[in-house]
Amino acid sequence: MSMGNRYDRTLKGQVVEKVEHQTTKRVGVLRLHKPSMTFFARENDNEVDEPPFKSKDGREVRNWLLEQLARTTAANNLDWLPVVKITHGGTESHRYRDMEEFNGESLEVEFDRFFIALTNDQREWRKLPWSSCDPESSTMLADEQRYAASNKYAEGPKSPNLSSYNRPFQLPHFEGRKDGEVVLRWTPELWEGLLKIVKQIRAARKLIATTVGTKDGLAELTALGAAKKQFLLSPGIKQ
Repeated sequence: MSMGNRYDRTLKGQVVEKVEHQTTKRVGVLRLHKPSMTFFARENDNEVDEPPFKSKDGREVRNWLLEQLARTTAANNLDWLPVVKITHGGTESHRYRDMEEFNGESLEVEFDRFFIALTNDQREWRKLPWSSCDPESSTMLADEQRYAASNKYAEGPKSPNLSSYNRPFQLPHFEGRKDGEVVLRWTPELWEGLLKIVKQIRAARKLIATTVGTKDGLAELTALGAAKKQFLLSPGIKQ
């Protein structure tokens, strides 16, 4: 059966099922035309002048209806914001009187960029991968497809789940001064700055390996300990 034959403005029937999309919460109606045992549905059941989608296979009509309900209208589209999440931390060794022979430090920095949006009822924040909203991505989603494809990210200011331990998310977000995470509005300059930090960490790791792993490096390290030389862990990076 061709797609054109699946639409019929005159088709009428009783309600078989009310179908709700799990994410968008939009509700549609699956109907059955008993004389022909044909299932049919409209994206908006009240728009009786619109031709419905019909098929002898009820599952096919139901799947079609869910695809329509997954889309949001222009009034329900969200404002998707580009953000970057920065996680920072590491291990700090505490020297005790009986452990003065041991010392060490480690550094960890990770960051990720994605898009978030506050729902129109302000109950929650939704999240999408960067590629879903990036105009330069081949997998960018249309505005009406984004909400259904998104996942919950955090509580909004009007969430019913708020408490003294579960506060609403807001930008900018700072959690922990020493170890924790930061979520900021993404900018090209911020992203480039973070990439340069990674390059400096890689350069520092290479410098440490050279210093403690070669004869010349150990000589420099000895001079450093004798206060005869300065040691720059991160001498800078090439542009």
